[in-house]
Amino acid sequence: MKLAHGLEGMKLPPEVGLMQNTAYFRKGDHQLMSDVFVGQAHGDKGNPDDLFEVSNIVPGEQAADPSKAPAAR
Repeated sequence: MKLAHGLEGMKLPPEVGLMQNTAYFRKGDHQLMSDVFVGQAHGDKGNPDDLFEVSNIVPGEQAADPSKAPAAR
């Protein structure tokens, strides 16, 4: 519990979060708010590492309903 409360509001540095938007731990439910990549998997296009086409990036706070998060203590 101490660790969860200690992480409340903590922002991950860009080199750790590796997201377009800032990843952070939300107060209240301690969830990591990170970007959600929306897209479609596809077959091999000549590059074995290229298996997914991203069509949209949704910020974590838009993907995770804040009304479902318990109130901060």
